[in-house]
Amino acid sequence: MCTSVSGNTVTLSANATATGAATLTFGARSVEAAISTIAVTAVNDAPVLANAGAGATFTENGAAQVVNASLSLTDLDDTNIESATVWVENFVAGDTLAVGTAGGLTVTFNSSTGVLTLNGSASKAVYETALR
Repeated sequence: MCTSVSGNTVTLSANATATGAATLTFGARSVEAAISTIAVTAVNDAPVLANAGAGATFTENGAAQVVNASLSLTDLDDTNIESATVWVENFVAGDTLAVGTAGGLTVTFNSSTGVLTLNGSASKAVYETALR
């Protein structure tokens, strides 16, 4: 937690890895009672996909391939993910994407665009498995 003071304003900023609640303790240098209001603005941090750049080599008409077994998903402020979208780069008609284990997710593949969409509130582990 990092703070700055300017005049009568105290600014608190959480670092990128902060989680949970923060406590602010301050004192007044006056004998008069003071009431302070502290407004906390929640931020919805986007999920982060790691190791997404590595991919699989696929031979045309070959067996299905695991795209990326080391892919991982994190979200600092949510235990579930609601949706994900994956697409085939340099898509050619006839290319397909599929999910081996959907884990209760709704999976749709648009064969005209090469876009695979996963929908449904599920744990990060369910989404990781589906995206791998």
